[in-house]
Amino acid sequence: MTNKGIYNRSVKDIDNIINNSPEKIKIEETEDKIKVTIDTGEKIEVILNDEDIKSSKCSCPSKDICKHIIMSLLYIEHLDTENKENESNTDTAENNTEIEIKEENNTFDEVKNISYDEIKKLSTKKNFEYALDRLDDNIEADIEEKAMLEINIPEENVIIYFPKKDSIKKAVCSCKDSSLCAHKIIAILKYKQMYNSLEEIKEDDKEIDENILKFSKEFIENIFEKGLYSCSEKDFDIAEQLSVKLQVKEMPELAKMFRSISESIDSMINKHASFNKLFTFAILSRLYNTIKVIEKAKQDNDNKTVKLLTGEIRSKYINRKSAELVGLGSYPWISSTGYLGASAYLYNLNTKKLSFFSYVIPTFYDNSKISYDDVRSNYRKKIHFENNISIEEISKYKLKFINYKVNNEERISSSKFTSVILNDRMDYKLLEEIKNSKNNEELFAENYDDIKNIDFKYDYFNKNDRSKIIIAKFQIIENQEFNKIEQILYFDIVNNYEEDDEERLTLNVKYTSIHSNGIKYIMNYKNSNIDKDRFIVLEKTKYYIRPISIINANAVINIFFDN
Repeated sequence: MTNKGIYNRSVKDIDNIINNSPEKIKIEETEDKIKVTIDTGEKIEVILNDEDIKSSKCSCPSKDICKHIIMSLLYIEHLDTENKENESNTDTAENNTEIEIKEENNTFDEVKNISYDEIKKLSTKKNFEYALDRLDDNIEADIEEKAMLEINIPEENVIIYFPKKDSIKKAVCSCKDSSLCAHKIIAILKYKQMYNSLEEIKEDDKEIDENILKFSKEFIENIFEKGLYSCSEKDFDIAEQLSVKLQVKEMPELAKMFRSISESIDSMINKHASFNKLFTFAILSRLYNTIKVIEKAKQDNDNKTVKLLTGEIRSKYINRKSAELVGLGSYPWISSTGYLGASAYLYNLNTKKLSFFSYVIPTFYDNSKISYDDVRSNYRKKIHFENNISIEEISKYKLKFINYKVNNEERISSSKFTSVILNDRMDYKLLEEIKNSKNNEELFAENYDDIKNIDFKYDYFNKNDRSKIIIAKFQIIENQEFNKIEQILYFDIVNNYEEDDEERLTLNVKYTSIHSNGIKYIMNYKNSNIDKDRFIVLEKTKYYIRPISIINANAVINIFFDN
């Protein structure tokens, strides 16, 4: 209805009048409307329209909802509260009954009972889906049932008001959008959630091209029949074409597996060291079984399973106004499906969730020769977002994101409409403050046993949940040893060094071209007796515990990029 600054000033001014000079404000009824007179040197008259607050009028020059209208509403609320307190001396049982009736009558039934279909008709698909996404995020809302229903959504920085009569039509949002905006829908959904009146979402069935599914299955059966080592360039071409066609047909999970198979066949034909027979057979088996389950689910009208197994072309990105995030480091990576890139790890101080920002380079195009040096170069390029900053900067600062987009995997979109402000440089002291503040416990390990005891249960549909980012304290690194046969670097981080409760954790890094810089950094690591307390950001999987960055008294050190 108005912005937060005007609202806060209104609260301050009305409190001052009520507590110090109540004679300066008067209320009366005129022509079926409420008239409020405020006299603080200049006489202001407000005519309130209780059926449509936006139609209320004030004698001041403002054309919008001014602070005098807000003050008048707050004064009426004050009088209502005062009257209730004065009535509290009546018979207890009778009073309790009256309160129950008032509470019952103070339910805003139109807001509580509006259906999803009605909301969709009154707004846009984009607004409705955004509101549902925010509801899934467990966005917080402060709900007060007064003369009007007031719902404050701090994370969106808005307040929404619903009058008793024509609650939806005459709802007012402080964003000043007169339509049924996304904020109003969020408020409606949070109110419905409070009264357990949310509906189950009915999803449209996903259309599947059964011909391409059948051809894909027959192609895999042919490989099983003749043997992997009998595959030729023709099989490589078919697998690559199928990956493209499946992507176009909105089956990205299958497309990704076919891309991996085409890469494996190519590596086998050209006798590359990267070819892994067991991995290739595992992908072929997984792909074949997945197609069979999709066919069965389609026959059973099990749309949920079909969607999960075929995947979505792209995770849906939703707009966020602003957020404070802190950089925790960056890591270079290469995927079996033909991508190479760098990811910055961030922690959202508002949602208490890990977020990721990645720069991705496809390597599966003809004559593509992408190396670690290309990734490292792109890590330092100032090309991202409206104000052109680098992944290196994103990974090393406390930042404010403005008008950004994030998907349901907390991956941040690279948009030139997003502004990113670099604030403080991340260091040990700042991260220690975050550790000691409220609701950040999940990000930090209290001791090394917490890390060792992280367990990963197999979930076919949530493969990404098989790793966890966690932060631990340490003082020294020692026992660096590179196993030449395994091509793995092993080393220990040690906390509470030379104390009774000393603890150790063994980490490892497998040698690859993108890990060579990190291995060199760890092998040459020099322990310091000055500012020896530091944090290490780790990735734990079922198979390894790998370092990403070290955060010391001065900065974030990205192990695989900085030296």
